[in-house]
Amino acid sequence: MLNCVIFRYPVCRFRIRWTANRDRVGVRLTVTLLFPSMSGARSKTMMTKISTFLYWTPAYVLVLVFLPVLLIAVEAGYRIGARMRVRRGAVAAPELGTIQTAMLALLGLLLAFTYSFVASRRDARKDAVVEEANAMGTAYLRTQLMPDRTGDQLRDLVRDYARTRLVTVRSEEELQAALDRSQQVMGELWPTAVKLVEGRTPTPVDALLLQSLNEVLDVHTRRLTAAHDRLPGIILAMLVAIALMSLGMTGFSGGLAGQRALFFTITLAVMVAAVTLVIIDLDRPRSGFVRVSQQPLIDVLEIMDEADTPVRVREFDTERKVSYDNE
Repeated sequence: MLNCVIFRYPVCRFRIRWTANRDRVGVRLTVTLLFPSMSGARSKTMMTKISTFLYWTPAYVLVLVFLPVLLIAVEAGYRIGARMRVRRGAVAAPELGTIQTAMLALLGLLLAFTYSFVASRRDARKDAVVEEANAMGTAYLRTQLMPDRTGDQLRDLVRDYARTRLVTVRSEEELQAALDRSQQVMGELWPTAVKLVEGRTPTPVDALLLQSLNEVLDVHTRRLTAAHDRLPGIILAMLVAIALMSLGMTGFSGGLAGQRALFFTITLAVMVAAVTLVIIDLDRPRSGFVRVSQQPLIDVLEIMDEADTPVRVREFDTERKVSYDNE
C-alpha cells in the first residue's frame, strides 16, 4: 500500500492511496479539510475578507452558484434513496414523510423570518436617508439667517457635505474614500460654527443653527449604523444548510419511493433560490436590484443649488412682472 500527500492548500489536503493485492488494484483519492489554529487577529482578518467578498459579489452570481448546489443535493439524495431501495429493499416509512414535511416547514419559516429581518433593516436605512435630508435642509436654511461671511462658509460646507453623501461606490475602497471625504467636511462644520458665536453672546438664532448642525452630525452616525446593520453571516449559513438538507431529504424520499418528480423538485429549488436572491439583495443597500432611494438627498441638493442663484430668480421675477404689466 502506498499512501502520500499529492497536494495541499492552507485549508485542505489531497491524499492519494494506492492499494494492490491478488484480487484487485485500487486507487482512492481523499480530500481532508484542515482547520489550523489561528490567532484572534488573523481569524478576524480572514472573516472580514470573506464577509467583504460576499458583500460586494453580485447577488445573482451567488444565487447562480447556489441553485446548482441545491439541484446536486436533490440528485444526491435521490441516488442514495434509490440505492438503499435496490440493495436493501428499503421502503419509505410513514415517519419519513413527517420528517420531510417538518424540514420543509422549518425552511419556509426561516425564509420568512429572514426576509422580515432584512426588509425591516431596509426600511430603517430608508428612514435614515429621509432624516438626513431633512436635517441638512434645515441646517442650510438656518445658515441663511447669518449675515456675515461665516454664514456663507457654513452654507458652502453644508452643500459640500450633501454632495459627499451622493457618491456612487462599487467597492470597499471607494466606500471608505467617500466616508473619509464626508468626515473631512464634517470636521470643518463645527469649528466654523463656533467661530460664528465666538466673542459674543449667542442669540436664539445662533442656538437654532447650532442645534441643526448638531443634528446633521448625529444623523450621520445613525445612518452609518443602519447601513452596517446587515444580516449576520451565521443566519445566512444556517439558511443555506437547512435548504440543502431539506432538498436532499426531498430527493431521498423520492429515491426510496422510486418516483423522481423532477419538475416539482426543480420548481422547489428555483423558488428557494429566488427567495434567497431577494433576501441577499435587500441586505445590500449600495448594490443589487433593490436599492435605497437617494431621491430625498437629491431634492435637498437641488434646493441648495437653486438657493445660491438669487440673481436669476430676481431676473425671472422682473421679466414676469413686465409681462404682467404689458398685459
